[in-house]
Formats: sequence, structure tokens, C-alpha cells
Amino acid sequence: MVNALVRMVEAEDLPRIAAGEAAADHLLIQQFGPSLFCGVTPGEARAADPGFMAVVGRPCIGFAQVLEEGRTAHLQQLAVDPTHGRRGVGRALVEACRDQARQREHVELTLATL
Repeated sequence: MVNALVRMVEAEDLPRIAAGEAAADHLLIQQFGPSLFCGVTPGEARAADPGFMAVVGRPCIGFAQVLEEGRTAHLQQLAVDPTHGRRGVGRALVEACRDQARQREHVELTLATL
């Protein structure tokens, strides 16, 4: 079950984050064009932001970044390597982020889409 494979990010995951994001973005760029995308953020930079990150797999095949401000959590980024798509990885990441936000006593989890 994919949910059991979701875990909080570890230092060895960080170098793979940008590559995974780039692979996921490639599909969206093909569909919508490059104008909406401004490049990828290195995992180390994401980890420095206030909040948390969840990943799936060893090595990680997908990640979600949640930013925290006050009692609000915001799902900033979700990316799954396309070769592992359509298997519930993204859903498992969102559910894990929701659960983690609840544990951290956030009153809401927000997200924005294209």
C-alpha cells in the first residue's frame, strides 16, 4: 500500500527533489507550455522553508512540500515522477500532509492549482 511508504523527508532525499520536480513538470509543460513554469527549487532550499516535506519511496519517487504560517498550512508543491504516476502516490502524499497538518494543530490546509 502506497500510504505505508510515505515518510518525512530525510537529508539523503534532498538531492533528488529537484530532479523529481523537473520530471513531473515536463508533463505539464507539454500540456500547457513553459510560460507557467519558472524552474525547479532544489530540495535543500525547500527544506529550509518553514514547514515540512513528505516523500514516497527509497529513493524518493514523489514529494510534497507544506509551508506553515501561524495556524495555516499550505500545500506548496506536489510532484510525482511520471514513471510512477497513476498509482496513488500523489493521493497518499496529500493525505499524509493533511494528517501531519492536523498533528501540528493547523486549522486549515490550503492549496492552489493552475
